[in-house]
Amino acid sequence: MNNMHPRVFLDLEQTIIDEWSNPVLINVGKISNFLRQNNVDEIEIFSFAIWDEKDEANFCCELETRLMEALGLQVRFIVHRVDQISNAVFKNTGVLWERQELITCLGKQEAFTQFCRAKFGKGDHCILLDDMVMNSVTVDTDFNRIIQAVRI
Repeated sequence: MNNMHPRVFLDLEQTIIDEWSNPVLINVGKISNFLRQNNVDEIEIFSFAIWDEKDEANFCCELETRLMEALGLQVRFIVHRVDQISNAVFKNTGVLWERQELITCLGKQEAFTQFCRAKFGKGDHCILLDDMVMNSVTVDTDFNRIIQAVRI
């Protein structure tokens, strides 16, 4: 593998916060334990709650520090907005999804798989922590790439 540690992606709503409009922290212990067990120092946000640059700025200003403190970890956050996810899925599939179609038709788990195939290469191991996914592991043998979903 190219990376010593997996790339860990975190959903927000119903995974680490109650909802975007009411960001009460939830599942902190489970997520913190997972991150510690995998020696994670970088968390990539993969959430359909972050639609645009305004939402991204809200996350960075209002939620990022709270999450770090609650998780008890010094980590760097990378945010992937819905428009960026849609563009990556287009790059991999040739289908340009409107944001709402991406959410309702493709769904989180398939969008994550296509996103990872478009963005990451040989030897990468990508893990999505989310409340709505099925526990699964996909191995792209041509690239020695692992795409994993973990239900929280």
